[in-house]
Amino acid sequence: MIAFCRRHGALLHVFLACWLLAGGSAVRAAAPLLPGVGLLAPEKPAGQASGSAAPAEPPGTPTTAAPLSPPAPSPPTSQVDPATLARFNADAAEAQKILRRPAGGYDYEHIRSLNRLRDRLAADRDLARTLADRSNLEARIIQAQMAALGEVPAEGKGEPSAITARRKALDARLSVVLAPVLDAREAQARASTLVSELDERIAGIERGRRSERSRSALDPRAWIAVAGDVRRGIDIAARSGTAGIAQDGAGGFALRLLAVAGLVLLGPYASIRLLQTLHRVFVKRRVAARQAARRLVLIVVEDLVAALLLFFAIGCSVAAFAVLMRPFLGTEVLLTLSTLLLVAALMVAMAQLLAKSTLQSPFPELRLVRLRPEVVGKAVSTVRVIGVFLALVAVLEGIEDDGYMTIGAIDLASAVLLVGGSLFVWRLATLIDKGREDDGAKTAPSLPQHGRAKPDQLEFAAPFSRILKLLAIGSTGAALIGYIALAREIFSDLVVSVAVIAVAIFLHRLVALIVGLLAQGGLKHYRTSIHFVPMLAGIVLTLGAVPLLAVTWGYNSREIGDAIVMLRTGVSFGNVNISAGDLLTFAFVFLAGYIATKWIQRIINLTILPQFEIDRGSQASIVTMIGYVGIVASAAIAVSSTGLDLTSLAFIATALSVGLGFGLQSTVENFTSGMILLVERPIREGDWIEVGTFSGIVRKVSVRSTHLESFDRHQIIIPNSQLITGSVKNLSLGERLARVVVPVGVAYGSDLEHVREVLIAIGKAQDGVLAWPEPNVTLDAFADSSVNMRLLVFIHDATDGVGVASKIRFEIARRFAEEGIEIPFPQMEVRLHADTGGNGGNGTIGGIGGD
Repeated sequence: MIAFCRRHGALLHVFLACWLLAGGSAVRAAAPLLPGVGLLAPEKPAGQASGSAAPAEPPGTPTTAAPLSPPAPSPPTSQVDPATLARFNADAAEAQKILRRPAGGYDYEHIRSLNRLRDRLAADRDLARTLADRSNLEARIIQAQMAALGEVPAEGKGEPSAITARRKALDARLSVVLAPVLDAREAQARASTLVSELDERIAGIERGRRSERSRSALDPRAWIAVAGDVRRGIDIAARSGTAGIAQDGAGGFALRLLAVAGLVLLGPYASIRLLQTLHRVFVKRRVAARQAARRLVLIVVEDLVAALLLFFAIGCSVAAFAVLMRPFLGTEVLLTLSTLLLVAALMVAMAQLLAKSTLQSPFPELRLVRLRPEVVGKAVSTVRVIGVFLALVAVLEGIEDDGYMTIGAIDLASAVLLVGGSLFVWRLATLIDKGREDDGAKTAPSLPQHGRAKPDQLEFAAPFSRILKLLAIGSTGAALIGYIALAREIFSDLVVSVAVIAVAIFLHRLVALIVGLLAQGGLKHYRTSIHFVPMLAGIVLTLGAVPLLAVTWGYNSREIGDAIVMLRTGVSFGNVNISAGDLLTFAFVFLAGYIATKWIQRIINLTILPQFEIDRGSQASIVTMIGYVGIVASAAIAVSSTGLDLTSLAFIATALSVGLGFGLQSTVENFTSGMILLVERPIREGDWIEVGTFSGIVRKVSVRSTHLESFDRHQIIIPNSQLITGSVKNLSLGERLARVVVPVGVAYGSDLEHVREVLIAIGKAQDGVLAWPEPNVTLDAFADSSVNMRLLVFIHDATDGVGVASKIRFEIARRFAEEGIEIPFPQMEVRLHADTGGNGGNGTIGGIGGD
């Protein structure tokens, strides 16, 4: 991690680029208002000395209007500072001189100097772009003045001499004004090219370093050579230590030992005791806490305190090491080693915090992998040990960059640490793969705590463990063969990548858990709105994690920073320049318009339309049309607010329209049909329609399809083109008044007039039946088994017809039973008789009769 940050400067460059993306636009916007500040010096009038004031007009001097004449060419109102231009040239010359030489091998100081030069050139490039943009104002004014004079006449045609003279004067003035702009553009292009070349040079050196091979750790000669280096180092340290102890004296050395003992007692011993005490306190408060949110806060605070105490303990140990080794090592070496060890302590503390939070959290929702209880402790310890190995590898790389040890000793120690760290990575992968909870026990712990299960969370333990094992094998093999730099890259990048991904996933799940708890508590009424917070958090975390992962696996952080800055300045597509600010402006304005449209729809639907006598379907059509108009208007306003000139994209838009017209012909047809349905309203929401074999209530009419709900509560999606071009039976169109027909049959011999009176009474007494038109009874036919009659009643809404008809039938069955009216059913009588003719007296079926 130390070497990672020192080589790439990832956090610094990425975060600086993000700051420029967010806030640099304000500085850029304010720059034209300050022409005399910084690198743009105002041009002084000709003949006026620097620092002198222009002569003032004496009081009372009459002003005379100057005759209108073509302006004489004069210097621009702002120009590039000569010192700035000289710096541009000096940096470019230095870069060209370096790039003409061969690349050579890896050297930390050389790489650092290349990065510093690259940063200066990138700053020159950005400054030159700013200067060129700032100087364009006067050029645009002159170009507008020239355009006001009209087009240049064609060959053979003339124009007034005054206009010609004016055009020449403006053209001369434009040439003078554009001079500093062209200088800045040339400097920008040159710096941009040199930055790209330096990036390629640095990347090539890094690639060459990874391909360098040293002696294998399996070669005994490497161990013999390192043993000699260690013996010589011990001799040098012993001589330096003897001199230092003699200089301190016996009393001074005793005080040094007492200080070491005090730091050890203050650090590791006191930290362990304090951690145990605080753990008991946190557990007691966590058990007493009734709210899940309070328990979550206590758990997060406990993990942070444990990590801080671990860092404090290791820091005190580092301080004890520095105090003890002061007589043996020089001040500069001791300061460098102490700094490296403190950063290593921070890495171990972060590994401890990450392991506790993502593997041993009492909230199962926060665990990246849900392991069995007997495996969790082993996994946390393994992650902590991997953090120790990573920290030691980083310390060795820092020592190598500063040249405090021989290359052979560094390579051998790195190989041993890389093999050991890879073995623990393999152990962690095995624990993750073999120690997972089964599906039945996966969600059980979360139910009593939060009342909800998470059975559908992403499960990536199996592929993740395979990737860890594969990279561990690669790191071990490269270290044993002798490719130490390659093995170090694989191991460090593997561990750092896993840590970045784990932190991102943990933070996203933490945000989701907090939002879920808030949605169940005080923010219950806003649960629909706040559930967008986890999605936004996921987008932000992804945008933050992707650059870090890219830098981890070899991408230059400065190139990523330049790409982020380019988002602020914009990317050109033809004559259209699109920047991140334009996209954010478009998204904000469109979102604001969309929310305003929804609120307007809600207000109109709830407060305005109910005051008019408009049916429900018409109200829905009006609200839907308002929604579409609002969305289109929001998109148009959002595009115009960005200031984009989309005229150059008109040809592309036309071509796309033709292509989409042929490729999405059915979609366009449905869209047109939907607009016709919304305008003409032959079908409205709430209507009872029959389309082909489908029958049901219209629930929604959109621009592409219509949603029909059958009486079985099935949702049927019908393309709008079928409703326009096909036959549709609308039982609710026009007046919603509908007739319900209930057929009934009575036996022959029944008093038909009495039956008629009973049926009319049933119809009048039924709820939902209109008094006018009055219920009526008709006699349809004299059938084979019954006299068929029909009860005709009218209801207010056709959609209530099925229910009213069912209630009438129940009432008919009850009243007919009370009145003694028989409802016949078909009967058939079968008669058998004997046929004696020629059958020997055997009985056969002679005929069938029926009534």
